[in-house]
Parts: sequence; C-alpha cells; structure tokens
Amino acid sequence: MSHFHAEDVINAYRRIAPYYYWVFGWVFEHGRIRMGKQIGSLQPQRLLEVGVGTGIMLHRYPQCCEIHGIDMSQEMLQLAARRASELDSHNIQLRQMNAEALEYPDDHFDCVTLPHVLSVTPDASRLIAEARRVCRPDGHIIILNYFSDKGPWRFLKWLPKVIGTSSGFDPDFSYACNIPCHDWKVITEQGVNMFNLSRMIVIKNEKK
Repeated sequence: MSHFHAEDVINAYRRIAPYYYWVFGWVFEHGRIRMGKQIGSLQPQRLLEVGVGTGIMLHRYPQCCEIHGIDMSQEMLQLAARRASELDSHNIQLRQMNAEALEYPDDHFDCVTLPHVLSVTPDASRLIAEARRVCRPDGHIIILNYFSDKGPWRFLKWLPKVIGTSSGFDPDFSYACNIPCHDWKVITEQGVNMFNLSRMIVIKNEKK
C-alpha cells in the first residue's frame, strides 16, 4: 500500500490538469499507440479505462466499442469531456469515480485498461481486485505503467526524495510486488515509451 491518500491524488491532478498533455503527452505516446493496437486486435464490445485523465487515449479505442472512462479528478474529466465531444463516431461515457470502489456490476466489461494509474492509487492491490471483478472471466486487463525494478527506473534511486509521497505518486512501485503475485495469466509483457521507461502487460482475467 502506498504512503499517500486519495486526496493527494486529487490535489496533484487538480494542479497539473491544464499542463498534463504538454508534460506527459509525447513522453507516453508510444505506449498509448501500442495499447491502442492491442485493443484493436481484441475488439472488445465494452471497455473500461481506469484513470481516463484528459481523455488522451479515447480516440485510439475501436469505434465499435462501448467506452467507459472514470477518474477521480473533476478537472481532468472536464478536459476528457471536451475530447469525447469531438469523437462523434465513438460511444463514450465518462464518470467521476474512485477506482478502488468501482460502481459497476461483476463481469461487466470485456476489457479493462489501466494506463499509468497503478502507481498513483493509494492501494494498487485493491484497484486490481476491482478491475478483475468488473472484467468478465477470460476478458483482458491491459496495464501500462513504470516499475521501479524494471528498465532504467531501477537506477533512479534519488526519485523518491525529489518527488515525495504527498504528490500522489509512488516512485518505488515494483513489478515483483504487483504483477506476479496475482493468480491471473500474463500473456505478454514488453517495454514501451522512451528508453523503455514503461511496460505494457496484457493479462487474461482467469477466474477460479
């Protein structure tokens, strides 16, 4: 469990919402392209994006897909709504919601995407449990995230001191403690974004 609270996340994204695209847009673009292609190959009928933010991924989802996007930040959702209004060919529903307590029934989605959200939630295990609950059996969960024990992040030991835990960001977010510990099936894992700073993980939601 992270050492920050939901209020830290909301306050952090309230501050950065107007600048989010200019700061993070191009840095994470490669990963978003790869995730969009992966989802296109799966052709889900109903998809949930957890942490939709400013809606930067919305245009990359299949037009035939019913898209649900949630976020805790009202400021980010306002920007996402502007993007969604320009996508007339897409069926998009946006809601303010805490991803650790999803207001959807069990097995509701064919695919759940978690783009750069696991390390900015107070309890990643709880979020994962909710994502698995609302994803149908043998549906897919796609994670985009950095991991402190993968790629160049393992060398950035100074980052926690610079960022701090009150920023709503966990700089010490490890792959070992958050991915193989769950009884799901990892189908593929690959490095994405500049210098492979992030990983894209495609998971089959096997339920026992």
